Amino acid sequence: MPTPLLFATKDNAQGQLASGINNSVTSIPLGSGQGALFPQPYRGTASSTGDETTLNDTGDLGSVAQYKIIRNVTDGSWAIVLTTGANSITTTRLRNGSDNIWQSGDEWRVDEFVVYFDDGDVNGENITKREKALVINRSSDTLTVATGGRGYDGSSAQSFLTGNYVRLNVASKSIEEIIKALADFGIAENTLNTNLDAAEAAIDSIESGETNAATATGSSNAYAITVTPVPLAYADKQLFRFKANFSNTGSATLNVNTLGAKTIKKSDGATNLASGDIENGQIVVVQYDGTNFQMLSPIANQSTIVQEDVDVIYSNTDGYTVGAANDDSVQSTSSLTAFTKTFTCPANFFLSEGDRIQILAYGKTRSKASGAGTMTLQVQIGGQNIVAFAPTMTDNVDNQAWRIEADAVCKTPGASGKLFAIGRMRYEGASTKDYFSSTYDNRGSLAEVSVDTTTTNVIRVTVTFSVSDVANYCDLAYLGIVKLRDIN
Repeated sequence: MPTPLLFATKDNAQGQLASGINNSVTSIPLGSGQGALFPQPYRGTASSTGDETTLNDTGDLGSVAQYKIIRNVTDGSWAIVLTTGANSITTTRLRNGSDNIWQSGDEWRVDEFVVYFDDGDVNGENITKREKALVINRSSDTLTVATGGRGYDGSSAQSFLTGNYVRLNVASKSIEEIIKALADFGIAENTLNTNLDAAEAAIDSIESGETNAATATGSSNAYAITVTPVPLAYADKQLFRFKANFSNTGSATLNVNTLGAKTIKKSDGATNLASGDIENGQIVVVQYDGTNFQMLSPIANQSTIVQEDVDVIYSNTDGYTVGAANDDSVQSTSSLTAFTKTFTCPANFFLSEGDRIQILAYGKTRSKASGAGTMTLQVQIGGQNIVAFAPTMTDNVDNQAWRIEADAVCKTPGASGKLFAIGRMRYEGASTKDYFSSTYDNRGSLAEVSVDTTTTNVIRVTVTFSVSDVANYCDLAYLGIVKLRDIN
């Protein structure tokens, strides 16, 4: 980066007056060809109001160079030029002025300089009178002195004759170094302030809940949002929230800050959205899984049947094909967990004393050729197991049916709430495809589980194989959740 200078002078520039001047003349004529010995100042007037870092001046800014010091003459402030342009430039923040804003009509100057008029000889000796003048423009061999710039810096405005000298002496080395340090400080301070502003904006977004949240734009099942802070790229586990601006009519995508459209999947991570899963005006929460967005908020068209004392809060039926990669069928490989089906309860799913949750899940499995081992089935609320069974699998049999039911009653509501839970399980080792045998193989014992009933809980069905093998598959064909309210 070039080093900024307050007055970009040329060493010991010296010329002579082409004609005499009195003590009020502001147009200073030099001898032929002598004007080029002196610096070229620039000046203008802001054509419209900008801000503390933006100067607008139509047509006058094209010659202003980057990293020059620019002065706002109207309010007495100064700044460093950061970016250039014909009609608008950006600077560091104006400082030391009355308002520190580039207002419409503000006069600006770059590379103004101070000259001496004297009646001495060519060597600057035998001087009987001398005056300082502030030069703000040069056109060919004519210097323009600022209004009030004669008799500058406490000197006296005087008359001078043809042939008297106009001299520009370079500043002392120490003064030059101070000016350089001042300019460098201005640039460094601007960078620091910019970073602080960005940090404060990010903190404000976090405190206001606006981080990674926006109202969507777009149409035709292609949602788009612009969030702050601006993400540089998609990253695994990123969360975004948006207010939908239309209802989807099928598979949908989300594009965040033009990083690219990604498919929105249901919470299983595999199933595309169906028509009406997102309603116009709905607040939608999604999380990036490295490939797609998974919709964590409840779908808008989920089954909701409210009777006198029963809410069906979730009901989902999936066709199954054991061994196929459909939405809830996962093959066991090096990992023991076949699948985890998660349902995030709605915001009003808080439990009161006597409220009851009933959960039903069933599906099919296929076991390895020999030594299939056991398959553990678990139902969780709020991260706590309420029932768990471990039936023995039959070797090398397709379409072994399983079914699990769980009942949980809220005994004590609150952050340290208590649920009483009991469950039962049916496992059919033959290939009968019988989910609903009249008898159950296992009946769980009554257990007390600690669950925070004041927050929105997550219900999960998990399946784990005791033996990992590529032949092991498990499919969730149905998950239903019902809440029964205590109406007494």
